[in-house]
Amino acid sequence: MTEQTAGVAPAGWYPEPGASAGTPLRWWDGTEWTEHVGPAVPAHPSAEPAAVVAGGSQRWGTVWVWLLAASPWLTLVTGALALNAVITTDVPVWHWIVLLVVPNALIVGLAIFDVRQLRQWHDGVATWAWSFLGAPVYLIARTLLLRNRGRFGAAPMWVGLANVLTGLLVIVGLVALGVWMVLQLSISMG
Repeated sequence: MTEQTAGVAPAGWYPEPGASAGTPLRWWDGTEWTEHVGPAVPAHPSAEPAAVVAGGSQRWGTVWVWLLAASPWLTLVTGALALNAVITTDVPVWHWIVLLVVPNALIVGLAIFDVRQLRQWHDGVATWAWSFLGAPVYLIARTLLLRNRGRFGAAPMWVGLANVLTGLLVIVGLVALGVWMVLQLSISMG
């Protein structure tokens, strides 16, 4: 007996997607439609097999995953604040530790909520533990597992990676601006 892929209809007679009453049923072999046709579609089919054959639930977007996709900006801002707290001598050490820990705890929390909601729609989703390595790593793992099961959901990963890349470009730009300002100051001071 072969293992049935979650969300994919087992082999059997189904109306083709978009078929109307009176259209012959077609044989679905578990992976694709065959050339074999059978009896006509009943006037009131008991189920909507086209949705099952198309991969079951195609829901993948949660508010939590979109917040995770935007989280590189939170990490960038709190990292800059933590760096400022380290450079500034009168700021207690616990301030910059909090600035580094809180965003990561928030990312883990968002991943936990995302996984809970995804499990209502799909089985075999990525574990939230990937978020300990950062939001981009969780988003990649989440996308790979959903896509391996024939589902959609790559957009949050691409948005998250674009935010990481944009954040890195902002950092490089700010560092270059800082270096330029120091050079200009040193030139003007002679």
